Amino acid sequence: MGNKLCYIGICGATRSGKTTLAKNIVQYLKSDEKHVIHLDDFFSYELLYEHKNNWEIPEVIDWQYLIEDMENEKYTVNYLNKKYVVTEGFLLFKKPLFHRFHKSIFIWVSKEESKKRRMETKPVTEEYYENLVWPNYLRNNYHLAKMKRNKEKNLGGDILVLDSTKETAEEMSSKAIKFIFNQKDIKRDLKKEQELLDNIEQQYNELIKNEK
Repeated sequence: MGNKLCYIGICGATRSGKTTLAKNIVQYLKSDEKHVIHLDDFFSYELLYEHKNNWEIPEVIDWQYLIEDMENEKYTVNYLNKKYVVTEGFLLFKKPLFHRFHKSIFIWVSKEESKKRRMETKPVTEEYYENLVWPNYLRNNYHLAKMKRNKEKNLGGDILVLDSTKETAEEMSSKAIKFIFNQKDIKRDLKKEQELLDNIEQQYNELIKNEK
């Protein structure tokens, strides 16, 4: 990694634990949550109006402003003579951002658990969740399974996949930090990680099949 800037991206479904993980990472870097960049802060109300208040699609994000903040020194964390930028969001691993990250972390969560957490914390209608939230999550992340299978160089050449239905926030944070710093004692089940991404791909294929 040398002294260059390291971009850390955290992606996953609604209520998978992205924000908590991002805050824990910057805490480890001896900083605080003001250095976390949240994709949710970059919705464009003008674009939302054009797309009928669909908050679940890339077309309503002001990507240029987001990229400018990622390149802004005020969000850079200096730690042990290296620089880090931590960004979290449910659409991060899409163009135009996916190729920017040196360390990519995806948090998997089952539909049932995601829905339960969402309805308990920031409820939406049943129709909105079933017709917009989950289908668009699948549409915007199904490609990751193939990328991981092929070990594509995008997304830092590797994607750490965490399972928030089985791992605690502390366990996920510990694994993520070891991943970021290439610590050899990280315990990864690469087969299981691939299976979790494959699950998204399978759900997406089923979605497309049912829409035809």
